[in-house]
Amino acid sequence: MPWWSWVVIWVGLTLGLFGMLALAGYRLFRKATAVLAELARLGDQIAKVNDNVTALAPERNLPNAILEGYPAVSRRRDAYQQRREDRKQVRREKVLLRGKLLVRTDYRQRTWPHAR
Repeated sequence: MPWWSWVVIWVGLTLGLFGMLALAGYRLFRKATAVLAELARLGDQIAKVNDNVTALAPERNLPNAILEGYPAVSRRRDAYQQRREDRKQVRREKVLLRGKLLVRTDYRQRTWPHAR
């Protein structure tokens, strides 16, 4: 094999290597630009969510209990305790219903949430 054939082989291999590297770089560049575009879109969505959170955040200006007086504070506290007891009762009823479903299952009823 003459010496110039080795030069042609190595030039071909080198050009193939550069072509492969250029193709891989181009694909990587396209993927990176797509990722940056998605990150920009995500940033816009996060900004919208943050705006909604700040707009919907309740202002917690609790009145001064000393200036408001005992009857108003007592009524507010009783209402809070009643809401809390109601939530507890609803949770308790749900737990009892789930327990009854686990103990006494009607096997003819094969729909969600009772299906196995």
